[in-house]
Amino acid sequence: VLARRPQAWGKLVASQFDLLLHPNNAAKYLVANQSVAREMALYGSSFSTFQYTAAAGGIAKTFQKVPVAGRPLASAFKRTEAAFTGGGNVARVELWKALKRPGMAQGELTELARTLDRMTGIMSTRQLGISQRQQDYENAWLFFAPRYTRAGLAYVGDVFRKGVTGAEARTSIASLVAGGTAFYIGTAKAMGQQ
Repeated sequence: VLARRPQAWGKLVASQFDLLLHPNNAAKYLVANQSVAREMALYGSSFSTFQYTAAAGGIAKTFQKVPVAGRPLASAFKRTEAAFTGGGNVARVELWKALKRPGMAQGELTELARTLDRMTGIMSTRQLGISQRQQDYENAWLFFAPRYTRAGLAYVGDVFRKGVTGAEARTSIASLVAGGTAFYIGTAKAMGQQ
């Protein structure tokens, strides 16, 4: 997001710190941007939690039962979940505002919603038709966060697609590679390496 839309990235980072301190602001942000969020949802965008932060909710409930330290630990998990999931929602909404152009066709808006979900690590396994059994297997044996991993890999694969999806994937991944290369060269020079 940083390489593609620095202003949206700035809002994302600021919101994550805000949400870490004030988790209830996640819902307030979506209410303040409800027309955009509804439009995005209409075209297939997801506002679900990330897998590993969703798991944190269960851990937080367990921690609440621990004497003395339980409540602070549970609160930390809840705040982390709000910062990560809420930050992802902020990123998608702000990118939607930045990338949606007047007169976009319905298919282009659907592609944009799908692209933003993948760009931020969200992918609906239900829409892909993946059974609960396969999801459980992937969670247990294959990936740390299968939906997040699948979304990232699909986004890289989108480089070869046409339309809004392909153009956005090519632009953002090229920006990421260029930024990473510039950072590496700059760091090497600062350390006196050749």
